[in-house]
Amino acid sequence: MRAPLPHNIVSIFYYTDKKQKIALQRASKAYINQFQYIPKHIRFDVIDVSISEEGDVELKHHNDISLFSARYTPKR
Repeated sequence: MRAPLPHNIVSIFYYTDKKQKIALQRASKAYINQFQYIPKHIRFDVIDVSISEEGDVELKHHNDISLFSARYTPKR
């Protein structure tokens, strides 16, 4: 049996810098704008994958992350 991975106090997801967040927003907007019919509600989740030097893997699922301001509406 493998030893459990050490748990970070804060997930790496929260260390995302401004440049990375802008790139994620840009990619998300491009994806949304490809839909023929844009749904009323769009949800984005993030999966945080940590791999130890021994090869142990830990996954963290961040539900329904906020990528855009409340006033954002997709272009059509």
